[in-house]
Amino acid sequence: MPGLTYSKTSKKYQRRLKIAGAMLDVSRTNDDQSGIEFWSFVLRAVTGLTSDGMSDEENGDGDGDETARRVLDIDFRHPDFRELFKKVDNVRKSHPRIFNQAGAKYKRRLHVDTMSQRQPPPHLPKSFYRPEYLSKISNGNVPEVTFGTAEYALSRYLLLCLCGHFS
Repeated sequence: MPGLTYSKTSKKYQRRLKIAGAMLDVSRTNDDQSGIEFWSFVLRAVTGLTSDGMSDEENGDGDGDETARRVLDIDFRHPDFRELFKKVDNVRKSHPRIFNQAGAKYKRRLHVDTMSQRQPPPHLPKSFYRPEYLSKISNGNVPEVTFGTAEYALSRYLLLCLCGHFS
């Protein structure tokens, strides 16, 4: 895809690991049990998804706005991760004492319905998969994957996130 920004050592992956680790430390310091639960999950999820589970971005929004970045979804990743990661990515702005705001100027992100297709990392819980992708596996339309044994109620963590029950 033209203008695609993606690398195996994804900056997005590294940034989310740092955010989750820092916020987990803050939650532990504050003895915030909901925060500990939430940020522990985010850390496990980002680690399990690897950089292959982070969304791709393209320059421009297709309407001549080159200052925006188009954020593509991933064909295998459960749609709840999109909202969860939006919240995780915005934590840096809401906690300026914890996160250094220096660096390149922020570009507006436009989340689009375009799907990025790639092989999922091995050993992800079934709950991390888009239901349609699981159907494709069952029907033999995509290669089989090795599922992890741990399962998570993804909706619970999204609810914690949306309700602001974390530091």
